[in-house]
Amino acid sequence: MIKIRHIAIMVKNLDKSVAFYRDLLGLSFVRTVEIRGTKAVDLTDGETNLRLLPATNPDAPRHDRDISVGFNHIGFIVEDIDETYRKLKESKVKFLSQAPADFFKISDPDGLVIDITCPTRGW
Repeated sequence: MIKIRHIAIMVKNLDKSVAFYRDLLGLSFVRTVEIRGTKAVDLTDGETNLRLLPATNPDAPRHDRDISVGFNHIGFIVEDIDETYRKLKESKVKFLSQAPADFFKISDPDGLVIDITCPTRGW
């Protein structure tokens, strides 16, 4: 059986993105690492890890993955979707969809799509 080890995201502002994923979404800080002479940050939910890498040219075309910002989307599962929705709404996070009973979509600081779902929906 194969499991996801980590997801890497190229970001415009490392500190702003760390704060978003750690403070608003609740991922835990693991470590700061140096990759090719630049600082990256690893976060985790306890099973799947997220690596945030600074984009060297955030405005580059999306097909140039080494220097542009991006991914398609990432999905997180939360225990209490109503509480998560409330916390994100209070923090003025950009919502990309309404908050139905089992999932909603938001945008991170770089405009990347995040899907938030509850255990009953699964995936």
